[in-house]
Amino acid sequence: MGLKVTYDGLMIVGTPVGTPTYVESVLHNKVEEVKATLGNIKRAATEGQVNTEWLNPQGLYHLVRNCANQLLRQLQCTVDPALTRGHFKEVDDITMDLICYIFKIRRNDRTRVVRNRIVLPGSLSGLGMRT
Repeated sequence: MGLKVTYDGLMIVGTPVGTPTYVESVLHNKVEEVKATLGNIKRAATEGQVNTEWLNPQGLYHLVRNCANQLLRQLQCTVDPALTRGHFKEVDDITMDLICYIFKIRRNDRTRVVRNRIVLPGSLSGLGMRT
């Protein structure tokens, strides 16, 4: 078990420890990974609309909730929120747009109630979004 050491920081059990620049770099890379996953889910949603038997909105929601949405959990718990806030907001905005796309919720129909329902903690069937 070797630790990867760089000049500005190192990863300890999946958590970046080091200068703010180093931590921001790791966050950026992880956010790009999550954005790619969300893009794949959107592509599946788009292709699923062609064949409605293939994918349904509930299944796509669970892909977002149980797969993509979990990729940042450890960083959310272990990295200073002052460093994660901007990165996680970008992911949350993309996630909100994707959920609304999946369930065909138009932008002007995104009421506070709809948003609050989507951002509920995972234990209440929400996405537990970070921002």
